[in-house]
Amino acid sequence: MRKLLIITLFLSSVLVQAFAQDADSLKLVARTLILNDCPKEAALVYEKILVQDTASYESYAYLGNYNFLLGEKAVDKEYARFQVISEPNRMQLAQHMDELKRLYHLYYEKSELYLQKAIRLNGNEHLEKLIIRIQVFKAKVGLVAVTVKKKKNE
Repeated sequence: MRKLLIITLFLSSVLVQAFAQDADSLKLVARTLILNDCPKEAALVYEKILVQDTASYESYAYLGNYNFLLGEKAVDKEYARFQVISEPNRMQLAQHMDELKRLYHLYYEKSELYLQKAIRLNGNEHLEKLIIRIQVFKAKVGLVAVTVKKKKNE
């Protein structure tokens, strides 16, 4: 417990110093936080970097991935909660869908924006796949209409 407190105090002081530094120094701090298993703190630093450098691919990619993973964790938890209901009624189903929509807006919406900006700066197949997964989720929960392309002969 004491070790955790010392690490937290150290990281807090690093963050305070980091917010006064340039984008390159902040990137180093963010990478160090990631290596020390402090993803939330790293996300805060990457957000600060974007204030100084709006073309930071690394920041957009990290924040897109970070928010996507938070969304995945929250959605998995919601699915697990809903699956224990053996025969859900319409109200329970509606509440489940509302919760999934809320989670989209809380995590995936931010993730999608960050990922799109990262891809514009530097195309990346992994990030493009995450966007596709977000768009599929968005359609699944009814936030966008699904269009089906017809063949020309039909």
